[in-house]
Amino acid sequence: MTTTRAPYIIPWAGEITLPEPLMITPGGVFYVDPRVDQRHRDDDDVLWEACGGQQTGPRIYALLHPARQREAMRNLLCATCGGPASRNADGMLWLMPLLAGPPAEGTTWEGVQTTIPPSCEPCADRVTAGCPWLRDGHVRLRARVAEQIGVRGTRYSRTGQPSLAEDDDALVLYDSPDARYVVARHAVRELGWVAVEAVVTAATTPSGAACPYAGVALADGVSA
Repeated sequence: MTTTRAPYIIPWAGEITLPEPLMITPGGVFYVDPRVDQRHRDDDDVLWEACGGQQTGPRIYALLHPARQREAMRNLLCATCGGPASRNADGMLWLMPLLAGPPAEGTTWEGVQTTIPPSCEPCADRVTAGCPWLRDGHVRLRARVAEQIGVRGTRYSRTGQPSLAEDDDALVLYDSPDARYVVARHAVRELGWVAVEAVVTAATTPSGAACPYAGVALADGVSA
């Protein structure tokens, strides 16, 4: 009997977001404990959600683990196994769901902004059968360019009250002034020089369930 491996970037039920207190200053958002703050900043000085807990219980497919998603995006690792992603002359391999059905005729997926890490070839062949959202239809892409442009996370207001979040799922670019006021949850890359290898449509009606891989935005003028 063949088993399907749960993706590397999917959390276990026992993994939790730590309730580290925040403070808002004119310089941005910070964890109150400076040691915690230092541990959870990336190379661009963006603050990240603090995670803890144990890898126990069922896998939570409706979420992405912030630390492992960030690692996979930064190092271009496979979303499923955590190993190196596959690359050929057409670029690096990405798999994305088609919850609303196949893309419109002529869609190139050029400039897509995504929280999905890439894939390796062995995982691409088997994860599409096991993942509940890729089974609903997916596109197989190659991208020669994949610039990490920013993060998705909770953007806070400048009121000095960390309980007041302006947006719980904001896209914040690294060069934006808002980068000082966000607690990041997912890294975002923008794909360029995209080649569509295959579009696989579902044999059944999509489930409509929330999918973390659906954190995808297409550039202006490109339809899904």
